[in-house]
Amino acid sequence: MRKKLQLFLTLFYISSSLSAFDHWEEEPPRIRDPLLKEKQLKAIDPDAREGSFSQRRTFGPRYFRLYPGVKFESTNLHIKGPSGNAIMSQSSLGEVQFSFDLKTPDWQFTEWFGATLLFRNSEYTLNRQTVEKPLGSNTNLASSPGSSSSSSDSNTERVNLGTRIKGFQSFAIPTVYFGKKGIDHFRIGLGAGPGTISMRGNFDANPIARIMYPLLLANPNDNLINLLGYNAAFGGLQQDPIQSSLLLNLSSGDNLTLYGLYSMAKGDFTIGDPFVTFAALALNKNLTPFEVITLSNISRTEVSIARARAFVWQLFWEVPMGDLNLRLSFGGPILNIGNYKAEFRNFDLTLYMPIDF
Repeated sequence: MRKKLQLFLTLFYISSSLSAFDHWEEEPPRIRDPLLKEKQLKAIDPDAREGSFSQRRTFGPRYFRLYPGVKFESTNLHIKGPSGNAIMSQSSLGEVQFSFDLKTPDWQFTEWFGATLLFRNSEYTLNRQTVEKPLGSNTNLASSPGSSSSSSDSNTERVNLGTRIKGFQSFAIPTVYFGKKGIDHFRIGLGAGPGTISMRGNFDANPIARIMYPLLLANPNDNLINLLGYNAAFGGLQQDPIQSSLLLNLSSGDNLTLYGLYSMAKGDFTIGDPFVTFAALALNKNLTPFEVITLSNISRTEVSIARARAFVWQLFWEVPMGDLNLRLSFGGPILNIGNYKAEFRNFDLTLYMPIDF
């Protein structure tokens, strides 16, 4: 009986060992390469989706990925030209807007590096300026009670000159990022490429005209008026022959009035800030109200661009937050407008939900 029990236990041990060996033989080898592992999983279920609303494909979009969301964007426009420099900005710290960005599927080169194509559109409205102070000038007749200015030690001041620029930014740029494939990982990336800009409005980058304006109100004479006209004619942008002719002979006859009427007919004439206009009219006794307002318009440079090509760059950082992603980005378009150089500096914080198609 004892020998039979030993024989039974020996046979059971051998059978268990052979069964374990068979299972070990059938177990697939462990995959260390994440890209190879993804290919095998994708072969099992290529259309797998995830997310609270099944809005994401597990293995990335087949055609494109849409990013609807809300963003807080702060935009500054730096302008450099022959007559001076100016920085156009928003009246507040920034604006809250809806966003609808779009990306192509990712091209993952390695486990930690990849590339994609980013499409973005945004509107902007700029109605404040940071301008250079004229040398030796401590008076700012162009600012209103709603404007803010820097300290007296600074060479710049942020004021409400009654200027305003509105437009649209659009670009499609290739970006290279550091991060794993998929939207459930953080990314740091940099992109650059072509874009288009539209803008309409005016800006004031003429510090000489701003210091001459109060002098003209206090003591209007032909020499100062002509000097103001010469400065505007040679430092302006997009002026036609009629405007240039009137500016070069501004004190002759009714040229000052004709310049105002011609600018008004073109849609380039603005009354500006009502407080500034009222103060200017109260100080002056020799010029008509229309001539006073016309003089305030001469220092402004009108710009009207329906579509212009620009170079765009952007630095971004993305962090996943469940179904949502948070993106922090900085950059913007750079373009030349006549003899002026314009550079947008956009800072935005965006919360969006990726949707795969």
